[in-house]
Amino acid sequence: MAKKKDPIFNQRKRRVFRTQIPSGEIAFGAVFVLIVIGMGWWFFAKRDDFDPTERDISMELMEEGSVEDTLYRTPLQRWSEPGQGGMASAATVDVGIFPPEILDDGWTPATRIQEFDESNLYEKINGAAPQYFQFGFVRLHFIGLARAAEGLEINI
Repeated sequence: MAKKKDPIFNQRKRRVFRTQIPSGEIAFGAVFVLIVIGMGWWFFAKRDDFDPTERDISMELMEEGSVEDTLYRTPLQRWSEPGQGGMASAATVDVGIFPPEILDDGWTPATRIQEFDESNLYEKINGAAPQYFQFGFVRLHFIGLARAAEGLEINI
């Protein structure tokens, strides 16, 4: 690689080409320096004067703007796990749109009643939901039943 003969640093001395500095520039510089000095003085004067309660928001003020929201709503009926016993009689179990006769002959609900529409059908029918929409799908109600004595299960 060839050496450069040009020097990196400028060997010429500095010169001021302005013959006068405008008074507005001098005034701005002076005001700016005074502001910086004032900020420094305020910072050092207030460094140990900190009271967190001055900046805290009261609980009443925070509660005033908050929204009451319950994350959990208790079910309308007590649910007991299938096969654990303690299930209510067939007459007291709500089976939704299904006829109550589906609980005859020892059948008990194994799952809760689920309702699916166009917005959540993909949860039940993985990947095939668009095919159902082509045939005019409106709504799907689902319940699982079990007969614990014989180990049978059925989905309706």
